[in-house]
Amino acid sequence: MYLIPPKVGVRRRLAGAAALVGLLATAPAAGAIELPRSLASLSPQDFTSRIAVIDDPLEDGVVLSTKPAYRRDRSATGAHVGDAHLLATIDRKTGARSWQISYDLYYAGPKKSLDVAQFRSGGELRKVSPRIAYHWQEECFESISICGQYARVVVDIPEDTVREIAGSYRTADRTPWMMRLKDRNGADVTVGLAPAEAAGLLAAVQQRNVATPMAAAD
Repeated sequence: MYLIPPKVGVRRRLAGAAALVGLLATAPAAGAIELPRSLASLSPQDFTSRIAVIDDPLEDGVVLSTKPAYRRDRSATGAHVGDAHLLATIDRKTGARSWQISYDLYYAGPKKSLDVAQFRSGGELRKVSPRIAYHWQEECFESISICGQYARVVVDIPEDTVREIAGSYRTADRTPWMMRLKDRNGADVTVGLAPAEAAGLLAAVQQRNVATPMAAAD
């Protein structure tokens, strides 16, 4: 992501403005989304081996995250993706699992609402409200009349959807699973996820459940 502090020199301000103009010019069409070749080359085993485990005793669950598995920084339809990763939370007492997908987005222009997430699962179009939709504004550039906007959107997805995404994995296939974040004014953002990422996290969760059963009766 292009993080520009509020007080920067002229060169940094010009670089930030150029970056915003670049985002407007290079955003792909929704039908043209492909995984980067470097991401498509990763296998589920690659993701499993790079999973971060967050075992905080002050929290109810253990979190497994794909965040460190791959450096995300690429254009999507309607925004630039600074980070995207999948998370699984395992409840310490029951062993119940929940799944979220998180996107950090950067785009130019007015604030987008991004208050509905749409994706296909089980042959149907599903619509859900994001768990988190946090927005903040970066510096505005008077020379091009554009402001940089940031958003972090976290969406709950059911385990059957995660399994469906994982099941679509094919070696070196650049086809992503896609989600559309809807804007009330039509300025939607379409983002993707690598099937290998879902498969890798599923395997890591299953391994942890086998290695350290968490279900316990009170």
